[in-house]
Amino acid sequence: MNNNATTEALNNVQDYAPDVPEWRPVRLIMRNDTVGGGLNGNLNKPIIDLAKCMAYIKKQNEDITQQAKTGFVLLSSFENGATLTLKNELLLYKANGQYYRWTGDLPKIVEADNTPQSTGGIGGRAWGSVGDSSLRNELLQNDGAKIIGHKNGTVDSALAENENNIFNLKNNILQNSDKGNVLLKIGANIANNNNCLIVVYGDSTTDGTGTSGWTQNPVDSANNAIGGIDHNAQAPNSWPVKLNSILQDMFGKCINVKNAGYGGRDIYSGWAFRNYKTAVLNTYGKPDYVIVAFGLNDVAYPDFSVKTFDDEYEKLLNLIIENGSIPILATPDPVSDNHRTPLKVQGTACNIIKDIAKRKGLTVLDLNSFLLTWQFKRRNNARWGYHQPDRLHFTNHGHAMKATYVAKEISGIVYSLENGDKIPAWTFSQTLPTEFINTINNFFSGCLQFKSYSVKQKIITGYIWVERDSFLTYYSVNRDIDAMSSSNNYPLIKLTNLSNNGTIERPVYFGDAGQDDNIMLSEMPLAVGALSAGLNKIEYITPQLRSELQVGYFSIRSLQQKFKAINPSGLNYFGSGSLQVGYELFTDIDEFHFYNYNNMKMQLTIPKSSGFLFLISRVCSKYSDLTLKDAHAGLMIFRNDDNSIGLNEILFDMSGSISCRELAKTAKKDVYKDNCVINYNTFINENNRHEIRINADGVNVIAYTHDSSERPLLSGGTIGGFYYDRSKVTNEMISSSFINVYYS
Repeated sequence: MNNNATTEALNNVQDYAPDVPEWRPVRLIMRNDTVGGGLNGNLNKPIIDLAKCMAYIKKQNEDITQQAKTGFVLLSSFENGATLTLKNELLLYKANGQYYRWTGDLPKIVEADNTPQSTGGIGGRAWGSVGDSSLRNELLQNDGAKIIGHKNGTVDSALAENENNIFNLKNNILQNSDKGNVLLKIGANIANNNNCLIVVYGDSTTDGTGTSGWTQNPVDSANNAIGGIDHNAQAPNSWPVKLNSILQDMFGKCINVKNAGYGGRDIYSGWAFRNYKTAVLNTYGKPDYVIVAFGLNDVAYPDFSVKTFDDEYEKLLNLIIENGSIPILATPDPVSDNHRTPLKVQGTACNIIKDIAKRKGLTVLDLNSFLLTWQFKRRNNARWGYHQPDRLHFTNHGHAMKATYVAKEISGIVYSLENGDKIPAWTFSQTLPTEFINTINNFFSGCLQFKSYSVKQKIITGYIWVERDSFLTYYSVNRDIDAMSSSNNYPLIKLTNLSNNGTIERPVYFGDAGQDDNIMLSEMPLAVGALSAGLNKIEYITPQLRSELQVGYFSIRSLQQKFKAINPSGLNYFGSGSLQVGYELFTDIDEFHFYNYNNMKMQLTIPKSSGFLFLISRVCSKYSDLTLKDAHAGLMIFRNDDNSIGLNEILFDMSGSISCRELAKTAKKDVYKDNCVINYNTFINENNRHEIRINADGVNVIAYTHDSSERPLLSGGTIGGFYYDRSKVTNEMISSSFINVYYS
């Protein structure tokens, strides 16, 4: 919400009232409306309409007040004549200067040039003199407003109508103005740099009990909030403060989140209602949004009543709305405390809160369900009891997890991913102008290109969410740099988990290598590091030396060690002449990712003149689009006719083009045996060169160091291809082959 526009509208309602004040319906924000702030923006039109309605009510009350000051309605005089239709209408008798009202049946017709005596007399059910003292006495009665005229009725009827209008106006705000997901409206506004203040109003689980550096939000001797103190400084590791830090990291200082938590307090007893103005308004000013986060102390009352909790909760919501803020409801934390059983917390408090939100059309932050999911799906040994040692209050990490969840729900720029998902860098925020290359032969058929940047500049920032601990892989396009790669010239990927602030910095570096514009590896998988469950931040930082940058994409995979059995006869083959290559087309193939030191174990039974492609990756070219041909490069363990083992590089595409070169082979013959176990190790050696070592049945048989002047070799990729010469290898030989692979 545009805080400045809203404040101006509400404080200066006459500026937006019609020339003739009138009651008008409030315009609602529809799904197809363009999101926009400012006084004329769609987001603030309901506020302006509400301001106009308030101007109408204000004018009504001013008219009533003025009428009350002047007394009864003076209709005319006995000398001029009149027809009286209301009991509060007066006639002036000019001869004595007295005012008279008719107490008999209405209407009463008085012809001109008459007196009180000549038109019914003075007394009961006749004319009554209305002097100053009698008027004051009648006005002091409980029903005094009934004898003060106003338009076609009385002050009493006008006040009743206004009270009804005010009630309907409040209900309109609650029921219509902000239906839908309010959290998305917050994200839309702060993404456009509109100021926004959020206050979290809750109990000790908001206050920060159990977190480090915490001081309790103070109350007086009667347990009422003292207020006037920014509690963020007293609870630096509470979830509202952590949420403030995350959202400001995403959007800047236009967003502020404040902590108004008070330990031991509740809604049930009326405390939250009585202390709202002191704890929130007098301390932080009028918020745009108030997150209501009570419930655990409420269900602990021995005489807990669902109706009382429901009624008091609604009273608080109405108070928040009356004071110009929009409430957001939060479910309480799951606990193992004896007085707050799951039946009371999940079964009672959470259900009541969700029901109130449904009835009122308000938004719910289901913190309870999120925290349960976090604990149920975790894969590490950080047990629930460790994070909630007193069975009631989460420590720093639990508060951080709550903050990351709320940030995900609000921001709209967090991508929820799971094992196997891939995401291109262009979906993240970029700080510099970019170009897009759509001739890159990779999963997305494209990449970002940066041509101008500063050295070691952060140019990409993205946020991803994972439900359980996973692993992040980056797919580089030709090492990303359009030049020679070296140990002092590479981009950097920085991965930060925002719940524990753990950081990994991973160079996009595969060893020193040259540049070949005709054949460039377009999907070089680089293992970045572990993703902790929750919210993670990815940053891309430019290299030390300037050159064109091509930025690829990211993928999520599990942390578990994997096993893959490959049946060569079940692959899809193509080729030209006698040479054939087969691999799994159009499937989510398991992948091997380069890290500082990698290991893969293979158990092979393959015929002579054939090979297992243990790494496969797409390639691209500066001079032609290889996407439709689906061009690939591969590394292969090859069985020669003399049973020596070769390490070969192979290039192929779907048009049938196949070329193969031997990088190294065993010095001895008869190294290969059926069911042999081959270990493949790859790493960057002390001279910053890509080195490969092959071990067969426990014996080192190949040590290969790649020439740093040549284009880079594969160091990772998909697993599962087969190559053979069909002039020497029969279908029966292929059918009897098998390959088992173990990798992580």
